[in-house]
Amino acid sequence: MQKVNLETIVIEECCEILDSMRIPVAASERKIAFDTYYELHKEGKESPLDFARRKGWEEYMHQMFMVDYLICNRDRHGANIELLIDENGNERFGEKDIAFLSYDETRKEYEIEVPETTESREAPLIIADFIQKNQRKIGKDWSLRWVRARVTPPERQNLGQILKANNMTEYDEFKLLVKNQGRSCQDECYIVEMEE
Repeated sequence: MQKVNLETIVIEECCEILDSMRIPVAASERKIAFDTYYELHKEGKESPLDFARRKGWEEYMHQMFMVDYLICNRDRHGANIELLIDENGNERFGEKDIAFLSYDETRKEYEIEVPETTESREAPLIIADFIQKNQRKIGKDWSLRWVRARVTPPERQNLGQILKANNMTEYDEFKLLVKNQGRSCQDECYIVEMEE
């Protein structure tokens, strides 16, 4: 039997090694897991939620909890929530503009444009597929499919309750998309209305 020497690595060191291998969103940013950042910067016996509240992140955390636990039934913990820190020490959660969705209210048509800075690994599956084909403009048919994958379908059994909960009297795909920020259990992306 051959003997093998194994090196012992503390969990924190292992996490730091793995975190250092991740590719930052921008060259000037570093990533750190929320739980590690919390341990480094908490005040006294401050809870993670109190820490987030002090940093001004309470609303973001509550939205994430709601989507993950109530809608997606997904377990989220501090090690898989990333913070990005730029060279000036500014902190933000790992978010960036993945794509831009346009809606023509007259024709009721959608179109998606993907910036050159978006990599396929960052995007929802339909958009990632187009990025891999080097197509940065997604036409109305596939854009509509992407939207429909992110809203309650009109044939949903309890649609009346869903409309009522959203203060709506009739089904409107676009209004549902906007009201629920296009959130999906399939990825971490959501839409934000932009001023023209």
